[in-house]
Amino acid sequence: MSALSSRRLWKLLQIVFLITFFVVADFWYDLHLAFSYYIFKPSKTIAVLDFFFLADLSLLPVMTKWIMAESSTFAVANFGVVFLIAKILEYLIQYFGAKKTAKYSQIMNIIISRSFIRKVSVTLFLNIVLIGLSFVLPRLAMILYVVIPVISFLFPVKRNKIM
Repeated sequence: MSALSSRRLWKLLQIVFLITFFVVADFWYDLHLAFSYYIFKPSKTIAVLDFFFLADLSLLPVMTKWIMAESSTFAVANFGVVFLIAKILEYLIQYFGAKKTAKYSQIMNIIISRSFIRKVSVTLFLNIVLIGLSFVLPRLAMILYVVIPVISFLFPVKRNKIM
């Protein structure tokens, strides 16, 4: 391997690390808020969902390296699927945690359920659009998949304490 290609590989790995860091940090921040505000004692369901979530998150560095090295339709679509699964698992953890905490309040259960349905619907829609975009313009979809979590982490939306 020449010095130029090893430098290029090193730069690529640094970029992959930074991008993956921001993606994972954004997920961590969201779940940290959930566990801080309304998941006081995680149930077995929450623990199992959290393990699946962590397993899915462990694929993100590999997927990020893949889309950075080769922004093909297949690579970007696979990144999109892994990202979508992580978002759905994140919302399920929040949902079951909040439901358990608010189990005695009918109004809170309605608010939590509606919030969950809204977040999952928007996430599904946006990810399906991005996965579809990866079949037409994989480079643009890759950039959007990488930029959105970084922006979300650096400029978090003021989140309410109910989900």
